[in-house]
Amino acid sequence: MFAAIEIAFDNYKTAELVFKSKLSLPTKEFIFIRENHRFIKLLFADIIYVESCENYVVVHSSGNKNSIIRSTFSDFIKLLPELLFHQTHRSYIVQLNFIDKLEPTEVFAREYVIPVSNTYRPDLYKKLGIRV
Repeated sequence: MFAAIEIAFDNYKTAELVFKSKLSLPTKEFIFIRENHRFIKLLFADIIYVESCENYVVVHSSGNKNSIIRSTFSDFIKLLPELLFHQTHRSYIVQLNFIDKLEPTEVFAREYVIPVSNTYRPDLYKKLGIRV
């Protein structure tokens, strides 16, 4: 019985160290995207929303700059920080900091109108701290 307690305590300490080390890692604030034969730095802070177009992803950034990236939508979602971005529709992701106004079926981010589906609305409201 004493050995089992020691093993459990060691496992707890190991898990705690791993958790703390993950928290202390610096967060990345950008990704590099490929345009033609170059790699261009894209800051997360500049991304207003992302739209899926079959095997491509269109990134709409501040300054009316759009980037077309050959990637699946699900793969591109994994590159974005979860705290900053939220999927609003099966084909759209929006940066939470750019949301100006919400309606039941739409999000307004700067001059863009982004659809919100019933599936993703409750989590979006929760992430924004909105109680309905």
